[in-house]
Amino acid sequence: MNGVEGSPKEQLDDEEKKKIYRIIANAQLKAWNKGSGYFYWSYKLLTDTVNDKGWIGWDSWDLGRCVDFSWFPTEK
Repeated sequence: MNGVEGSPKEQLDDEEKKKIYRIIANAQLKAWNKGSGYFYWSYKLLTDTVNDKGWIGWDSWDLGRCVDFSWFPTEK
């Protein structure tokens, strides 16, 4: 997960990451829905967050990747 700068390899498997990020996303949405409105600040990363040392875990900042990896729920 984000916060360990320069980690040489991913520390969590895909299912563990998905579970953690889904819990975080659902908690954020639940909190945001109590207010009068909200926005999700995000940016698109133009780097390889999987293989480039120092970027492991930063894919959680890219909303498109969060949706692609099913970390962030979407309405269909």
